[in-house]
Amino acid sequence: FRVHTGLVIPGTVVLRTRAPAGGWQWFPPRQYALMARLVRASNFGGPMVRINRSAIAGPSLGRGRLEYVWVEGHRGPDEPNVPDLNVALSGGNGAEVFGCRINSSAGWTNILANGMSAGAECKQISIRKNLITEYTSCHSKPDGPQLWSDGISNSCENAVIEDNQIVDVTDVGIVIYRGTESTTQRSIARRNSLLSSGNAAWAALVADPMFGPSTREYDFTGTRFEDNLIWS
Repeated sequence: FRVHTGLVIPGTVVLRTRAPAGGWQWFPPRQYALMARLVRASNFGGPMVRINRSAIAGPSLGRGRLEYVWVEGHRGPDEPNVPDLNVALSGGNGAEVFGCRINSSAGWTNILANGMSAGAECKQISIRKNLITEYTSCHSKPDGPQLWSDGISNSCENAVIEDNQIVDVTDVGIVIYRGTESTTQRSIARRNSLLSSGNAAWAALVADPMFGPSTREYDFTGTRFEDNLIWS
């Protein structure tokens, strides 16, 4: 499916590849060629896929999910002024990206999860068992646009990022950003595999206060990096 503008998944909606007639046991998670594939058809600005919140009786709910879908972000000539990230989770509760292949962001990250620092209430987001690759990118090449791309960029205060495989991103494999001065960042990144073999990367794992003024202190109590495997 060629995507010509941002595709929105509303809160509580699941977008996933249809299971084979024999059920999910006949769809091994790493058979990416069998997945529905979303391809960026032009250099429009903003996320290629956005998982939105739904406001029901006041509270901001999430629970939108992207499962078993291949998201291909890098198409056509690169424009360095277009922030073409691949998948964005716009806060909410319980949103998930699971079992997908996501590759070649033409912008600053492949998966973004927003939290209170972006004005988005956020709880219990999960990003699990995805393959994220950036090895076809020309971001860091001398003749490229000199852009840098993360694998997963998370500012949700209570996210679980686990069992992902991240290959040859050009900035940071997994970065956990601050919350606000009144919130605590308690996210967990565990059992992820990060490989850097072709592109140069800045780092594998980062906890980042986002260059706030030196008079501010942001609380990362409870944030954990556990059992991750880094190959460089």
